[in-house]
Amino acid sequence: MNLEETRKEIDNIDDEIISLLSKRQDLIKKIAEIKKELNKSVLDEKREGEIIEKLKIKAKENGLDANFVVSLYNIILENSRNQQEKWK
Repeated sequence: MNLEETRKEIDNIDDEIISLLSKRQDLIKKIAEIKKELNKSVLDEKREGEIIEKLKIKAKENGLDANFVVSLYNIILENSRNQQEKWK
């Protein structure tokens, strides 16, 4: 595989990541609506802790730096909370 082909593959993966983030955001909107109906807080520290712990394990299993993955997800989770606040 040459440089251009490899870059094209990375571009395709980036497209998939954006698509998955969009799908995740759609689900976050549904969660915000459910939390509103149940009068629940946006922040669920227990759930976020469970997510982070699961991701650390998954990262290691896949040869990724767990700290890198946790950093990314901290941003994703913060964005999710911000979006839920807007929709709630």
